[in-house]
Amino acid sequence: MQQETITGHRDVVCIKIGAGEKAFFIPMDKIEGVCMNPELVKIPEAPDRIIGLYLGKKGPIPYISLEAGGRLKGEDSWRCGVEIINTDGQKLGILCARIEEEVEISSEILEEQAALWGSVAY
Repeated sequence: MQQETITGHRDVVCIKIGAGEKAFFIPMDKIEGVCMNPELVKIPEAPDRIIGLYLGKKGPIPYISLEAGGRLKGEDSWRCGVEIINTDGQKLGILCARIEEEVEISSEILEEQAALWGSVAY
């Protein structure tokens, strides 16, 4: 459900995910699925943000970390991944420690966070 606010931004239904001490919001209409404890294949020379590939039934899906330091931080705390369609129309997995709740968030906040997973070169 989307509602127009006084400032011209609309509220968008999202899920809230936790990564480290930060929270991120992903619009429900971008989510393709959720994977618990995804087993990822490491890619030796991949950019730091790409943690690995998930080789599921849907084909290979690159998974990223939204935390600074990517590969170096938080690997033990990744419990799930949220698979989305990014702005380039490609499937992308986002690793997180937890999926918290469904919330309505201003599109203004989403615009700021969308740059984190908009497109990834791999």
